Amino acid sequence: MPRFAQAFETSCEETLRIVAATETLWVAAPPASAIRKQLKARQIEALYEACYLRIFAAWENFLEASTIYFMAGKETPGYRPVPASGETLHRTQRGARAALYGNSPYLLWHGADKVSRRVAKWLNGCPVELVVTTNRIRLEDFAAIMHSIAHASEDAKSS
Repeated sequence: MPRFAQAFETSCEETLRIVAATETLWVAAPPASAIRKQLKARQIEALYEACYLRIFAAWENFLEASTIYFMAGKETPGYRPVPASGETLHRTQRGARAALYGNSPYLLWHGADKVSRRVAKWLNGCPVELVVTTNRIRLEDFAAIMHSIAHASEDAKSS
């Protein structure tokens, strides 16, 4: 498993352990304890939101790292990268990243359609594109939740 895949898994597991530990602490605390007095539903909700954002960011990092990995010609047991028509694989991940970013200072990875098009521009049959395309509706819902947590505007909260 590539290092970035393990990093994604570890990040998710560690984040979920934070939630589990907090819930255990809260449930085990006596009703009159300082924990129950100070850790109210609003604070637990904020913890859930922060953890959701952390996992969502890890997912976006995973998508980017996977795309760069494959653009650099790195293989997995299930995929041997094939460049899209008119493109070539890059010799290094640094070169792949530079090509992927072009003149952009950053890339957004929350929009499933945009991610699918971005990956298809560089690679044929890439598992990143397949996963994002086949899970588009769910991923768009996850992105809408992320936006409603991250942004206080009414349009973000209504999506």
